[in-house]
Amino acid sequence: MTSSLKNKMPAWDFRSSYGSLSSPAYRKACQRLEADIHILAGLVPNAKDSVSIAIALEHLTEVFCLTDSLIGYCRAFGD
Repeated sequence: MTSSLKNKMPAWDFRSSYGSLSSPAYRKACQRLEADIHILAGLVPNAKDSVSIAIALEHLTEVFCLTDSLIGYCRAFGD
């Protein structure tokens, strides 16, 4: 990548995602993750048909995405 192209690209880092470990956005994401885990825990034992399984899988996807985002954000502080 040429330096002129690199200078035109938007700056982004993990602070753009949440701001800090004490920011409202970070805390909200953690609360959303906790809520989805609780919902998922209630859905899985009762997932007996395709609709309820699909709903459980949607929450599972959200849990994975949020977890991955939060872990990546925390790892950025360790580098």
